[in-house]
Amino acid sequence: MVNDLTTQAAVSAAQSAYQEAIYAADLARHYNSLANMYLDANDNEVGNAASNAVNYAKASSSATSAMTAASSYAVAASTAASTASSAATQGLVSLASSTYAAASNAANTATEAASSAAEAANSAYLAMQYDKTSTTVSSAYAVASSTAAAASTAASTAAVAAAAASSAYAAVSSAAANDDYEATSTAYVATTSAATTAVSAATAGSTAASTATSAASLANSTAISDLATAASSSATVASSATSTASSAASVAATQTGTQASAYASSAATATSSASSAYAVASSAAVAAVSASDPGTADSYARVAQSASSLANSYAAVATSNAALAAKFSTNVSGQQTTNSNATLTSATTTNSISVGGTISITNTLKNSTTFYSGATYTWYVSTDGATWTVITGATSDTYSATISIAGTYYYQAVATGTTGILGTGSYTASGNVITIVVTNPEGTYTEIASSYASTASSAASTATSQANAASDAISLANSSANLTGSLATYYTSQATSSYNVANSYASSAAMMASSAASTSALASSYEAEGAYSTANMEASVAASYASYATGFSSLASSAASAAMASLNTALENAVTEDNDSSAADYLGSSYANLASSSATEAGSQASLAASYAANAANAYNVAGSSFNTSATSSYSTAASSAAAAASSYAAAASDAASLAASYAADGEYKSAALQQSYAALRLTYATDQVAAASSAASAMTETVVEAQSSYYNSIATAASSAASAASSAATTASSVASSLGAKYTSNTVLGSSYVADTNSYATSTLGAAAAATSAAAMATQYTSQASSAVAAGDYAAASSYVTNASAAASEATSYAALATSYAALGSTAASSAVAYSNDTSSLQSSNIGDAISIWGITISGGVTSQPSTVTSTVTGGTVTLSAATATGLFSVATTSSGTWYVQINGTWRTLSYATSNGYVTLVSSSSSNNATTNTSSITFTVPNTGTLLFQYVSNYSFLGIVGTTTFASNIAEVDVYESDIPATDISISGDDYVVNPTTSSTSSSSVTS
Repeated sequence: MVNDLTTQAAVSAAQSAYQEAIYAADLARHYNSLANMYLDANDNEVGNAASNAVNYAKASSSATSAMTAASSYAVAASTAASTASSAATQGLVSLASSTYAAASNAANTATEAASSAAEAANSAYLAMQYDKTSTTVSSAYAVASSTAAAASTAASTAAVAAAAASSAYAAVSSAAANDDYEATSTAYVATTSAATTAVSAATAGSTAASTATSAASLANSTAISDLATAASSSATVASSATSTASSAASVAATQTGTQASAYASSAATATSSASSAYAVASSAAVAAVSASDPGTADSYARVAQSASSLANSYAAVATSNAALAAKFSTNVSGQQTTNSNATLTSATTTNSISVGGTISITNTLKNSTTFYSGATYTWYVSTDGATWTVITGATSDTYSATISIAGTYYYQAVATGTTGILGTGSYTASGNVITIVVTNPEGTYTEIASSYASTASSAASTATSQANAASDAISLANSSANLTGSLATYYTSQATSSYNVANSYASSAAMMASSAASTSALASSYEAEGAYSTANMEASVAASYASYATGFSSLASSAASAAMASLNTALENAVTEDNDSSAADYLGSSYANLASSSATEAGSQASLAASYAANAANAYNVAGSSFNTSATSSYSTAASSAAAAASSYAAAASDAASLAASYAADGEYKSAALQQSYAALRLTYATDQVAAASSAASAMTETVVEAQSSYYNSIATAASSAASAASSAATTASSVASSLGAKYTSNTVLGSSYVADTNSYATSTLGAAAAATSAAAMATQYTSQASSAVAAGDYAAASSYVTNASAAASEATSYAALATSYAALGSTAASSAVAYSNDTSSLQSSNIGDAISIWGITISGGVTSQPSTVTSTVTGGTVTLSAATATGLFSVATTSSGTWYVQINGTWRTLSYATSNGYVTLVSSSSSNNATTNTSSITFTVPNTGTLLFQYVSNYSFLGIVGTTTFASNIAEVDVYESDIPATDISISGDDYVVNPTTSSTSSSSVTS
């Protein structure tokens, strides 16, 4: 495992010595074998004994030498092996150090990846909050969130592995210190395994972080795109509204007259406002496209939406004023136009009144001559804008009248008089035409007459229908039954006679309807001509015709009913007189059909009652415990009970209809008639239950909707108030930041940072507040629509509006809370901005600069010791600042002094001022002032957070020279924080370990995390 030169050399030496030892041992065995052979030869008396002895001695000696050499080589091999083991052991320490460093780096990488992934997930979450309906954004957030969790897990795994590598590395170092190669090797393997795990986890974390970042990027870009699209849509709506307003204003501008001009001016103003709102929406839409984040894009989208709403409102105002301009236009002819030596301006506050109301017109006369008489007034009125009539008796400068006929009236006053001292001249002033619209709550005379004509037509149709029904019944009875019996014949003739009466009344009703239609046309024509009195008279005539038609219709109905009654009597007598089964069948079938109709209608009524009960139950369930009371519970129960009763009555009506059909089939028409009566009665009861169910459901829904509307409206109001308060706080904070920015052209780093934070929070606050206000307005609008829907009886729509109000109120509350949070942060940042701001470009004394010294001798005077440039502490913490100055060579001063100055909120003050006013608390001070040098040291505490700037100024007065020489230190900044800043969250770029030497300066280094 270890491949360094020392280890390899030792291993090579050990292997060489080992081979030599083996070779020497083989030689020893060889020579020992020879010696034994010669010894055996002597023992066996083989060969020459002397020669054998000599050879034995030589062999024994060689064996001994070889054994000695083998032993020596074995010792050398053992020594070299021991050296190789020691070298390998130390080599493993170095390898383990690198391996542990890799594990530590991997853990850092995984931690950074987890942090990056968490930031990405948070970014995606914020994007989702601003684009809640986008599935792309929500899916991207899900990916970012899950991968962030994976990155966090990987970071934990890497951290655990790094800790294991650290422990294993410690074991490697410990075993190596004991020169235990086996233990060292085992610990090194553990280090390597832990490092592998850490690196693998870091890789997984980095991959997850990359995925999370990509998902967050997608979420943010999609949200920005969606919000930009929404802003663009708002801009399009605003553009359309502006076009509508412009068209309306253009039409209004064509109208004539003072009143119309005023309305046209209002329409033009509204159009201008709509155009401005569109410009805001358009700019916001453009800005939203290039927004850096969804929050900013959302702010622009909200601005665009708000501007769009304003544009629509202004368009509505323009359209309304255009309509009024047309309504009060004085596009007339034939009016008085003479104006000589005077002008007359007419005005009214009663532009529009109802029939029976009083109009009032005033005049302002301006005469261009010096001497003139009082004016004589002549008043004119026109109803068609062309024919003018003098109003008898109207000679005052004001005109009042009660109008009893609806229509559009044009009034003009003309003032005349004499001029000059002798009254020989004259003046005439024709006033502007005033348009007054008098309305009838029932409508125009055309509408009133048309309504009466419609009533007459309906009455005539009803009369004709009933007469025809009687005729058809008589014909069918004659063809279906034997009505030749005396009684049957008599009552049949009575039926026919009643029918003839009904038909006559129907004809009269038709004639009245025709007359009403003609009169209605005349009323419309006269009203168009301005002949309002005649139009009113024609409308009254139409009303008379309608009344006659209704009367004739009622008489026709009675006659038709009499015809049907006589016909039934005829049929019953036919059964009695002639035992006519066909007549019985006809009667039975008629009663069965009537019973069936009643049963069918009763079923419809039961279904309607069930629908009302379901509405009540739904309203009750949706309301929940928050909005239900004992009253709503009773309403729900009542609706349910009514529905059940209606269903029961419908079932009874159905049973009666079945029996009626059965009796009819058996020819028992009387029993069928009885069951038809029962079915009709059950229908009546079912209808009553429908009314009860409807009433209960209405009361139920109305109670719940009103409670919900009130609640959500209060939430919206509270949210709007909170948003308003947040906006106010943000504006105040922003004002503070702007003031500081203008005051300090060169602010401290901390001051500038807090100013930037304040502005950022203010922007975020205003954006969130605008969103809250918009949502609150929508909630209020929905609650208003809900109340209107309840009043109209549209409870389904009311519930829908309440649901929308709930969502809008919730959104308003959410944005208001966000605005309040941002506002609080902004206020805190503004306070910090004030505390930490000072002007770094401002000096108490500009005579700064260091002294110049050579070999310890001051050649040129200046500061010889500067105070610390920046000192950080906490409130109550001790700070020491020191400074020293010296005069130059050959400079002799008779007196000298030194003073510390403190810049507080941009103004330089003496240290004594700062001390006496509580900005600093002086702990101790020392100074030495002489002819050539000044030194000063101060120790103090600061009770409040913020930034203070200090400067030491030293003055020297020289003998025989007027004035002083001043040397000033550089600015010393003291930053005071509320508490110590923990270093646990500080990230280190690069390796987070240091290499420290061991106790022996010559030994290898060890790594300490």
